Amino acid sequence: MKINLLILMIVLSFQACKENSYNSEEIIYKKNTSDIIKLSSDGIENKKAAEKYLYGLNYIKNEKYSQAKKEFLKADKIEPDNILILSSIANVENKLGNSTKSNRMLYELISKDSTYVNLYINLGVNLNKLKKYQEAEKIFLRGMKYIENKEPIKKSSYFLSMAATYKGLSDCENMQIYAKKGLNSAQNDFLKNFAKSLIRYSKTDCK
Repeated sequence: MKINLLILMIVLSFQACKENSYNSEEIIYKKNTSDIIKLSSDGIENKKAAEKYLYGLNYIKNEKYSQAKKEFLKADKIEPDNILILSSIANVENKLGNSTKSNRMLYELISKDSTYVNLYINLGVNLNKLKKYQEAEKIFLRGMKYIENKEPIKKSSYFLSMAATYKGLSDCENMQIYAKKGLNSAQNDFLKNFAKSLIRYSKTDCK
């Protein structure tokens, strides 16, 4: 059984919500791009900035990344230094093929707010895509202390992305451990099926 890591990497790429808030805004799981998109502007105070941000999210939903970047930059101009907006700019840079710039931005954001879990997920996934698995492992381990009390969608995404890192490192034991943690936290079929596929792989094909 061969697993394509680029397909199975899960990332809360453009989730605009405060770390301690979680409500029923529409959440979209895009299998073809491996994104989880939460259509919310919670955490952005300025109404106009929030409006621009939501425009950007809808462009992301339709995979129009250049237009999304323009809207995120408009939101940033209205409400500068908002980590939710800045992290989405970093992520859309990666979507546009600017992985080096994206990773640099994410590292800088982590240095400003080391508690924001999405930054670790997104940076770790970016590094996985570049096959920089040892660097990704360091990032995930660094952010581990902030994941314990987060909502299930973040915990499952974190653990499953980490399991993908261990697949890249051919560390079958840790791959299975974190895939099971991801399965235990998952509350939807998209993440559950991903977790189960990683667990099966760790038992049968991992070398």
